[in-house]
Amino acid sequence: MSAPSRGRWTGAGFWAGFHLARNMRRRGTLLWVLAIPLLAAVMRLGFDVSREPVGQLVLVFLVPLMSLAFGGGVLREEVEDQTLTYGFTRPVDRAALYLARLAAAAGPVLLATVPAAAIAGDGPTASLRLVTAAILGTMAHTALFGLWGLLVRRPTWLGLAYVLVWEQALQNVPGWLATLTLRAHVRNLGGLSAPSIGGFAGDPGSWWGSALVLVGVAVVSVVLAGGIVRRRELVLSR
Repeated sequence: MSAPSRGRWTGAGFWAGFHLARNMRRRGTLLWVLAIPLLAAVMRLGFDVSREPVGQLVLVFLVPLMSLAFGGGVLREEVEDQTLTYGFTRPVDRAALYLARLAAAAGPVLLATVPAAAIAGDGPTASLRLVTAAILGTMAHTALFGLWGLLVRRPTWLGLAYVLVWEQALQNVPGWLATLTLRAHVRNLGGLSAPSIGGFAGDPGSWWGSALVLVGVAVVSVVLAGGIVRRRELVLSR
């Protein structure tokens, strides 16, 4: 790796660590990171709740909603705080800085949901599938919501409409349409059951196919967002 490339990724790594530490210093973030695994432990060990409802809670609801909360305003927060120039004036590629900022946004989500997913499993294989689904689901959702944050002024409302209306509606439609949601592939990868309408539930296919879909959504979203960040003039508010 050439010296400029090393410098670019070193700078991006510093930026990711800086913003992850900044996120973790917030009381609300620490509360979520501690409370979600504790909730999963209480449900599984204290009340003997089965893997299915705990896994559904973590993967279907908490992963997308937390990804939206942390990833929807990846750069907008810095635009509003007028701190964006601190990063963009460094000799580091803008897309690399954006990716670092996205990784910092995904960090708290992973710290909260991965342990909870591991606790939800009823054996090593089940826990591994749930953890993998939590990781890839967080990657896909955070990257997608980060892209929306660059395209629309209010990404939170769009994200809520997507998670609570669009995906909720499609999962109740018999046939293949239900598989056109991230929720369906996160469920499939985690080994969780899908709602059955009229005795028929959409089949997303193999678990590895769902893994490829989630990785593909994350990669495409990051590439598109990186191109936008490189070309767009981001104006600081006064």
